[in-house]
Amino acid sequence: MIFLQKAKAGKEIILQVTTLSKLINIWILFLALAILSPTALAKASSENVTKLAFQKMTAVDRLHLVIGNGARSLADRLDRFFSDEQIEEELQTTRVRLKPTIQWSEADNLDALIPFRIDLVLPRLKNKWKVLLSSFRDKDDDQIPDDADYIDNDGEDEDDDTGIFLGLQYTALSGIARHIKTSAGPKFKGKSVRFFASARVRFQYRIGPWTANLSEKVFYDKEFGERTTFDFQRPIGTKEVFRSLSAITCSETSKGVDLRQVFLLRHFFSETIAAGISGEIAAHTRPSTVVDAYVLAFEYRQKIWRDWLYLDVNPQARFPREVDFEFTPFLGLSLEAIF
Repeated sequence: MIFLQKAKAGKEIILQVTTLSKLINIWILFLALAILSPTALAKASSENVTKLAFQKMTAVDRLHLVIGNGARSLADRLDRFFSDEQIEEELQTTRVRLKPTIQWSEADNLDALIPFRIDLVLPRLKNKWKVLLSSFRDKDDDQIPDDADYIDNDGEDEDDDTGIFLGLQYTALSGIARHIKTSAGPKFKGKSVRFFASARVRFQYRIGPWTANLSEKVFYDKEFGERTTFDFQRPIGTKEVFRSLSAITCSETSKGVDLRQVFLLRHFFSETIAAGISGEIAAHTRPSTVVDAYVLAFEYRQKIWRDWLYLDVNPQARFPREVDFEFTPFLGLSLEAIF
């Protein structure tokens, strides 16, 4: 019996070392691609296509370029309209975001939040440095405000997803094809203070009408972790964009690998109104692969005043594993001010 226990413990150590080795190899690969990626990738970006090069293109190449730029333009417009996480990650401008929110769910009843985010770019440092102050929820400790921060995958009611992060960001490379950024600073949660640090690399490729964003993020928040994201999107018509988002998160406290898959369809009704519908699956892999939750969500966003005041309505139908996948309604209402 003792021999079997020692063998089992040794096997778990080997598996942990193997997993850590794989994560390190993935991170090294992403850094290598960021530094040594071929010039063809840069040429795929419209910001590097000169007028002379465009004139030398064939009619087919010109058509592909125009279609690709149009696809990216529509997707970027929707991302900016909804203040999506990728926009939050890569905007190198000074701005203030305030989002008073009321949330209702059958389990937690009413919850009032006033999250804020302040981005202060330092122009004297060539706009590569930015001070960030944010109180947006960060349940998965990846410093990215997203829907995963509001889904309780483990059934534990811990007040560990709220707090304030004060950090300094450095953008080493900013562009359409590639983006590299690092962040570090203290995170305040209740009476505790701990150090947070992260490094993120993102690549963008275009394949016909599809735009692919591949990103890798390594972070430290009490423990090390990494998050790999595959984001594929394409326009459907002139006002709709379809997106598939796949995310893989690993950390020392995660249950194996945390998996997330989202399918999203968004539509512009006008310059001031947009809506979307999404389906999401969250799962983990330890001790065995199980689904944590299914979520069907609708999002409505309306510009109320110029470009800085928005109304958000977000009803959801959640089916979490901790209640045997029974229907759990959720409703979020918020006013978002962006200065």
